Amino acid sequence: DFNGICWTTSIDVPTNTKGVTAVKVPFSKQVPTLFAKTVPNQTFQSSNVVGLQFAYSKFEYDGDLNPNFTVGDMHLQILEMSAY
Repeated sequence: DFNGICWTTSIDVPTNTKGVTAVKVPFSKQVPTLFAKTVPNQTFQSSNVVGLQFAYSKFEYDGDLNPNFTVGDMHLQILEMSAY
């Protein structure tokens, strides 16, 4: 369902001018949301992952603000992605 439960993880990626920053986002840390509001009593099904999105947002869950958000340009280069 396009407008159904989305599984979300908020991460902070440090600025690294000397190379690559590796980030791991375990399926077990996913938070069920519906339009950015957390939804209780949901079970993540890793066999049913059909999409992936990256968002740079000043908002987190349930209307809370991202404490590390800053206005300005953002650059993200993905060198490798895999499931583990």
